[in-house]
Amino acid sequence: MRFFKAILSFIGIPTDLDSIIKALGLAGATSVVIGILAKQVGEHAHWIAIAALATFVLMLMAWFYIIKIYRLTSVFGQVRVESLLPLREATGFNVGATRMSVSLQAMIKNHSDTPIFYKIKRINHSLQGKTRPSPITGAVNILQPKTDQATVFSTIDNIEVDKPIEGTFDLEVLYGTDKDNLPYLLTYEATPKIIVVKMPDNTAEVKTLAELKKAEHEKIGWFSW
Repeated sequence: MRFFKAILSFIGIPTDLDSIIKALGLAGATSVVIGILAKQVGEHAHWIAIAALATFVLMLMAWFYIIKIYRLTSVFGQVRVESLLPLREATGFNVGATRMSVSLQAMIKNHSDTPIFYKIKRINHSLQGKTRPSPITGAVNILQPKTDQATVFSTIDNIEVDKPIEGTFDLEVLYGTDKDNLPYLLTYEATPKIIVVKMPDNTAEVKTLAELKKAEHEKIGWFSW
């Protein structure tokens, strides 16, 4: 299956379900038009069918490559979450404590050579089944080329130190090159895991792991793909 998908993608025929459905719809409409023309022309109908089919395939390939080139030259996919870490100053942890507070921060980076505007659309995060909504101001921020910014989320209190500190993290970021038009959406999902290691010298270290579940980009609006 992967082999055939690779061949189709190489020659410019979309392989994702959404594009296939759109293509089948267009093919159905084209078939109706071809049928009407064939009935009128008669003996030359098969040439009309062949020409129409070839035109349809070439148009589909052209549209596919237009999208490919646009994505290569635009900022689509150039905003990424680089890491997910707890703030050291917000952990409030001491060696003798059985509970602590944790604030997570995500490092969002611009990998392009163009300034990118972005804003947070949605945040959901939890640890040990506890959650606390993070306020979304709707502010538009700017990321300079090849730089990153830290986005800090609400502190979750009463995290039990002696139990596994695991949770979920979902983030949606709108971005684009115009602060008044953010046509791209980054959806990021991860499962953070925080480990508190107590050292022999009566100190402790807080370590973090974040297993990536999803990092997808899409264009929103009328002409999305």
